[in-house]
Amino acid sequence: MGGITAVNLAGVDLKLLVVFDAVMSEGSVTRAGTRLGMTQPAVSNALGRLRHLLKDELFVRAQGSMRPTPRALELTGPLRQALGQIEAVLDPSDFDPARDARVFKLAMSDHATITILPRLVKQLETIAPNIALQVRPKLDWCVADLLDGHEIDFALGVIPDAPVRYSRITLFEDVYMCAMRRDHPLARGTLTLASFAAAKNLAVRSADRSANLIDHMLESRGLQRRMALTVDQFCVVPAIIANTELVATVLRRKAQSLGLFERADLVLRQLPLPPVEAILIWHPTMTHHKAHRWMREVLVDSCCAVAPVDLRVGHAAGRRA
Repeated sequence: MGGITAVNLAGVDLKLLVVFDAVMSEGSVTRAGTRLGMTQPAVSNALGRLRHLLKDELFVRAQGSMRPTPRALELTGPLRQALGQIEAVLDPSDFDPARDARVFKLAMSDHATITILPRLVKQLETIAPNIALQVRPKLDWCVADLLDGHEIDFALGVIPDAPVRYSRITLFEDVYMCAMRRDHPLARGTLTLASFAAAKNLAVRSADRSANLIDHMLESRGLQRRMALTVDQFCVVPAIIANTELVATVLRRKAQSLGLFERADLVLRQLPLPPVEAILIWHPTMTHHKAHRWMREVLVDSCCAVAPVDLRVGHAAGRRA
């Protein structure tokens, strides 16, 4: 951990490192105190002791927040890893999912929420009735910060740019479908990426308005979708495309979970794109944490129970009246 190796560890109060981590995550002495159940003077006093110990200012006040110094940034990763390992070591060895109460925090894509969450909740009701879940949207730009700050335990979904420093498991593969009304021109003949991109597209954008993975896949092939409408919720999509010229993309497992293949007024055709992977990622410091490891196994088991999808490019599906 850099310069900490030169410090007499016998004189280091572990609580000082916990305070450092809280201030680093919250960017505020007051919020760090609230998080730790400490008063603001107590947090300030702990920071003062740590500054003296490490011979660095660590945080400077700027524009209403505590900005870390280069030394603090250097220490953040190693210290969080060390704290996570200590937590894992001190965690009770008799974790019993059938009896113990614990909250797991998950960041899930809309795709993963619809595909996995109903089955997961049902499974937990049976095997771990006291386990609670807190689920938030998976926004790719902040997943790393949430994992590093231990504000979430897991992130699930299609995460193409997940940093390699996180531990991961591939949950399943999925394929992109193009959904449209039954008598849409693209419902017949060969569906090419060019014809799909040229059609009037309805896109579901995440809350951070970032481009979808499919947009990046098209751009790598020199194509760009013709956007006619963007929304932030998928629930309105079927009713719109069933009565307009618009087409929409949806991952096949999500379409199955929502019953889109059973709708007589829609046709879904697979786009000629390679499959994408839904993954589960977590901070490596939690790998050996007993409760965390158990939850990973439950998540993987829930995904294994999901029916496989047809990955054949060009496969068409949909009911005809």
